[in-house]
Amino acid sequence: MPKSSTLFPFKKTSRRFKSYHRDWLESLRNRLLPRLCRSISAPTASLDDLSAHVSALLGHFQTYYAALDRAAASPDQVPLLLDPPWRGPLERSFLFLGDLHPYLFTNLLRSLLDGDGSGDEYELGCNLDFNKDGQLVEKQWQTAMAWRNSSESLRPRIEEIERGLRLMLPALLGRMRAAQMRFVGHLAAGWPEDCGDEAAAAVIGEAAAEEMEELGRVLRDVNRLRHSTISEIVGATTVYEAALFLQALGEFVIGLASLD
Repeated sequence: MPKSSTLFPFKKTSRRFKSYHRDWLESLRNRLLPRLCRSISAPTASLDDLSAHVSALLGHFQTYYAALDRAAASPDQVPLLLDPPWRGPLERSFLFLGDLHPYLFTNLLRSLLDGDGSGDEYELGCNLDFNKDGQLVEKQWQTAMAWRNSSESLRPRIEEIERGLRLMLPALLGRMRAAQMRFVGHLAAGWPEDCGDEAAAAVIGEAAAEEMEELGRVLRDVNRLRHSTISEIVGATTVYEAALFLQALGEFVIGLASLD
């Protein structure tokens, strides 16, 4: 059986993206997410400060998916990006075409909206510490009420985003299946009678090369869908809502990476 390394010489670039992913995750864990959390709770942090940290964390995710796009432009990288070996086996079990499922973002937002509806404003007021300065009390109130006082247009906007996902995701999966079927058909049509390693490797390599560009296009399209879904959610929310959403998303990504 021919080894995959004889078909696609991707080891060096794979190491580079593995290092990039590690550095990206460390920056999220140790720098950007803690800063956002402090900005949410710190009494001296202004709304402009919070907005700046929201933009920084959003940009961190956007930069990551842009990097995935660039890597997926190389056909020899596509197999690794679809099943990234730098992620643990448990983490890979929950990935969709190499990364988070776009529906995760809207489902996370829905869980924040639906999960913070217990209690009432009187109870929240009783839990505030009025011995602290007014800025901190105001920030506690704004944070606690972020989802309870969400805009009436937010849920319809989520539904609109999800309608777009329902249109696009089946088409992407259909293209993926079609490429896989063409690959199998190419093997069936060209498989040599004398099935030695070299002959088999030649047929597999030719068939894979023909479809790898299409798989790369599918991967880039789903990355852009992830990118746009996060951006649309942040664009539809207030600064406090966006901060809490990105905080939850960052914590989820870090927790998922820590499964193994």
